[in-house]
Amino acid sequence: MNRLLYIFIFSFLANISFAQVEMQSPYFPESREDGTEWKWKATGNWNEAVNSNSFTNDFVKAIDKSRFLDGQLIDGQLANMVDKTLAGQIRSIGGRFYMNSKKKPGKQYFFFGIEHQHILDTYMDKDLLALFLKGNKPYAGKTLNAPNSEFYNIYFNQLSGGVGYNFDKEDVKQQLQWGISLNFGQNYDYISLKNSMFYTDPDGEYLDVSLSAETKLSDTVWAEFYEVRGIGLSGELLYSYTKTNDFHFDVSFKNLGFVRWNKNAFSGTMDTSFVFNGLENDTVNTGGGSLPSDFDKNALRRLLFPNAETGSFNTVLPLKIGVSAGKFLSEGKLYLGMKADYYPFLKAPLMLEVFGTWNVNNTVYITPVMLYSSYGKLNFGLSLGANITKNLRLDIGSSYLNSMFSGSSLAGQGGFVRLGFTY
Repeated sequence: MNRLLYIFIFSFLANISFAQVEMQSPYFPESREDGTEWKWKATGNWNEAVNSNSFTNDFVKAIDKSRFLDGQLIDGQLANMVDKTLAGQIRSIGGRFYMNSKKKPGKQYFFFGIEHQHILDTYMDKDLLALFLKGNKPYAGKTLNAPNSEFYNIYFNQLSGGVGYNFDKEDVKQQLQWGISLNFGQNYDYISLKNSMFYTDPDGEYLDVSLSAETKLSDTVWAEFYEVRGIGLSGELLYSYTKTNDFHFDVSFKNLGFVRWNKNAFSGTMDTSFVFNGLENDTVNTGGGSLPSDFDKNALRRLLFPNAETGSFNTVLPLKIGVSAGKFLSEGKLYLGMKADYYPFLKAPLMLEVFGTWNVNNTVYITPVMLYSSYGKLNFGLSLGANITKNLRLDIGSSYLNSMFSGSSLAGQGGFVRLGFTY
């Protein structure tokens, strides 16, 4: 049972490779997809970042690579702990192709694209994490409580298509865009632990456990990037308003939909209490904190949930609501703005950026960024954009320059690259 407890707790951490930033436009609003001069446009995007309110960069790296967790690293991590540990990843890689309408050039356009998304959201009680890191031996005679811990992890691919409209009136430009996506579910992993308790006898003679848990898994065999474990539909919507050299506002909705996982999907619940006698007081494996080479969390999950069911189920995609607004100054040479991304279904739902962009001769764009999130910390970064040629635009940046190079800092690292070509 020592092994099962270890595996159950480790399930919250083993898949964390972290990140968070979405596929995004540059920090300087432009007349996107309008005008009559262009025939088609293509964009490619890569976005990734790291966030946690408790885990350090060094700890994240060790967990992600299944490396040895030495005593110094564990003690340092426990010193950073808060009552509720948050950790998350949002990664997106993809591209889109836009075509100007032949009948209504500048007023209507069409697009299609492909995108891969990985979204992870973890919410863990302090006692549960301490049990994972130190084992139950240091807590003899004490009760460790796990009232509410969750692990959510989803991978999916999207094929999307849609149409956009531009409504121009003098110096005011409005844009409305909508699209539909076919979702191909790759992997889904969910585990929840509520109102649970672990009590170790002062003499180490028994462990009293009360567990209430739920799990859902898309398949007991992990799917590769090209494999499909579920199918679904989703929609997206964007509206923007820009007054030339004065003001900009936009609002968007993305991932309004679901995935239905195939008949091999796994669901289970457990609500029970039990006592183990003669338990060795160490829930961490004897390798001194390294992860076991023969680790198979899916097989052991079936031992934890012996009455699990196999069959299809639906999951709602993690909806994203985006809002951006700002003010142009100095005849459009400076733009001061804010950008908020809200994920109502995640435990860490908010990412808020405040920034200022200096437009150098409509060629180079320099943007310092300050980021605040539901992880309760400030990060600072820089974005650089350049019109390399008349047809080619490159944007690159990171909102985590103050933390990503320090191993002892709270986890915060990543960046984005965006390349656009117009013909």
